[in-house]
Amino acid sequence: MKLNKPPISSKLVVLLSLGIISISTTAQSIKNIRSGVPEGFTPLPLPREQIPIGARWIPGIGPDGEGVNFSNRTITKSVSKLTSDSDLGYGVQLSILRFLELSGNNRSSIKVEASNLTIESVGSLEETTISSNQSLLYEGLKAESITIVYDEALDATVRGSIEEKGIPITFDGGAVRANSIIIDGSNLFIGYRVVELVPGKVKRNRKKMSREGEVTIKPYDLKLDTWNAKMCLCKESRGVRIESTDQCNDTIHVVDYNRSSMGGTIFQKEFELSGITPQRVTLGNSVSGNEVSVDSLIVRSILRLGNTHPPMPCLIEIERGDSYIELVRSSFKIENMDISATPGWK
Repeated sequence: MKLNKPPISSKLVVLLSLGIISISTTAQSIKNIRSGVPEGFTPLPLPREQIPIGARWIPGIGPDGEGVNFSNRTITKSVSKLTSDSDLGYGVQLSILRFLELSGNNRSSIKVEASNLTIESVGSLEETTISSNQSLLYEGLKAESITIVYDEALDATVRGSIEEKGIPITFDGGAVRANSIIIDGSNLFIGYRVVELVPGKVKRNRKKMSREGEVTIKPYDLKLDTWNAKMCLCKESRGVRIESTDQCNDTIHVVDYNRSSMGGTIFQKEFELSGITPQRVTLGNSVSGNEVSVDSLIVRSILRLGNTHPPMPCLIEIERGDSYIELVRSSFKIENMDISATPGWK
């Protein structure tokens, strides 16, 4: 859109962007460490290389759809281990023995222990297809190390089954711990959790931007960078100013000091804001006990063409009165679902 150059005393308000940005923790980052496995996990009848985490769960049928992409998953470490002493551990032992085709042996002659556990969860609920009070396959359970202890008479059988499945052996007991082998289970899901998200409170926190575009809304520190937009809006050609809100984009920098990225560094991201149509995109999930919080960040940036004086031909400023950033936090209660009547998943 071309405009004649306005008189020096005039002002033009430009609605540059009213957008929403998203933060998704990738599956490559370790979100935190749990002391144990949450209640509600169910052992898989057979270990699987993939399960559709994030898919809607239909009672009596199972997951519907492919779930969320790998990039929209978080990984949590658990320091606990699973043994046959617990219901989940006993179910996992039976699952692994079936997978290795060893379940026909006397159960007292072979034991399985799963350790170095990881829990793979939905990273951004915004990308799921569920609505309130529907169920979803929320998390999957893996064990990086699976220890098999067996009677000496089963040595050839156990080793032959592991070799046939092509599973790497990471430790061979030999003379140190006779008749024990540790295999790599990092590529196999051994359990999963189906939950229903019951909506709770929605909290909003809106703050106006400073002239520098800075806002702090705990736990986020936010900085709006309007340099590219200003350069775009201030282009001049033969005395005619060219202004295009569709192509002139802001960039916002986000820091969360309570969240760590890969390697333990502070979580930092930047996102490009474009367009003038409101959008709603999640910032990511945080889990505390049996409650999950979903954050959305709404950014409204209005730039004003201010008074200009030579040698400065163009002056663009953030309009403080109408420019703001709003954090919307929606809370959901996590309720575990009974999946006992689901063929192939129980």
